[in-house]
Amino acid sequence: SIEKMAGIRKDQRFRNLFGKNEQPRNCWSSVRIGSVSPDNIPIQANRVFYAVPWHVKGSLCVIPINTPGAVDRDDIPLIHQEDDTPFNDFAFNPSDDHMVALASNDGNINIYKIPEGWGTIETLENGERGNPRHFNSIFQVEKRIETGSGRLTNIQFHPLAAELVVTANSTGKEVKFWDITQGEAKLELPAGSHKGAVTTMSWNKDGSLLCTESKDKEIHIFDPRQQTEVGHVVSHPSPKGGRSIWINKYDWILSTGFAKDSSREASIFDPKMLGKGPLETLQMGVSSSYVMSFVDEAIGVLYLAGKGDGNIRVFELLNNKPLLNEGIEFKSSQPQAGLALLPRSEVDVKECEVAKFLKLTPAGGGQVIPISFFVPRVKSQYQPDLYTEQWDSRPAGSADDWLGGASLRGNTVDMAAKFK
Repeated sequence: SIEKMAGIRKDQRFRNLFGKNEQPRNCWSSVRIGSVSPDNIPIQANRVFYAVPWHVKGSLCVIPINTPGAVDRDDIPLIHQEDDTPFNDFAFNPSDDHMVALASNDGNINIYKIPEGWGTIETLENGERGNPRHFNSIFQVEKRIETGSGRLTNIQFHPLAAELVVTANSTGKEVKFWDITQGEAKLELPAGSHKGAVTTMSWNKDGSLLCTESKDKEIHIFDPRQQTEVGHVVSHPSPKGGRSIWINKYDWILSTGFAKDSSREASIFDPKMLGKGPLETLQMGVSSSYVMSFVDEAIGVLYLAGKGDGNIRVFELLNNKPLLNEGIEFKSSQPQAGLALLPRSEVDVKECEVAKFLKLTPAGGGQVIPISFFVPRVKSQYQPDLYTEQWDSRPAGSADDWLGGASLRGNTVDMAAKFK
């Protein structure tokens, strides 16, 4: 058996991990939040930008991460859909920081290209900060793809194949894979794979398998290139629908959802043995809002945050039971409408920072607040166990490569270079 110290296992390496809000001067204020599908997270981020749906119908606000301050200003950088068409989900292209795709109510995929220098601050000759560079809002799409699927509710880029996206429509009956360069659907999951709306889609590490969760109470795993379902299992008793992510470090699937009494729960499944049910389930208390989950694959740390809550619970994932080992709980009085985890390449290695979130909150007239998590270590020394090599965010192949059966593996960069 594993010894515990005041509820903490002795083999937990990151039990002293702690979180901290950024100072107000490094936050964003006057963020006037719009809406997306209630099952989706209303903030997304990459290395350069974050984006939130704006209160103006059909608009997405895209803000450079290096420009904190008031967002609702005269030169606010907006992507504005033609005819004010609402959208239900949006996603940045992981291999192109300046590309974002919107899943629209009218059944279209709309691709927008964000100009270089968009919304950044001028640096004056004396080195002082000048005014924000002025850009007109973007009204013209880079590419529009008519899916014929009716209202789209989910969109996700492939992690390694450039320009490949997957969409789901509002019934969950049409899940299609698109080459956005050619504007064509290349694959479609078998009709009737889902008996309810899809709530989440998550790829495994090499993008060979897709995990979905839907309001039919089930997790589904597909091999899209074979157009076959590998397996499925009931995830949670409630029909509200769960949310799943792939934990590649241990090849697990983590699903958060609701028990029969409306209490929230998190369950871990082995995708190779779905029929055996969850390996472990954690009860999380009664609430009506879903739980957002984020994983730091490098060190095996899981962050769980309820929508509408102010707290973030931190767990260390270990490959012997208990699998979910609770660490600290980061507490805040400001409710989170959404969270975005920045790519791990953006953490401050010299400060032993291991995760950086952007928290979207309606508090104070709408704010985006950076939250960082740190491991207390000697800062004068590089900590190699905290910083394994990271994906360089470049495509490992084309959509055609992947569709042709290629096994894709991303290139990595050494994080030690950030310590110098």
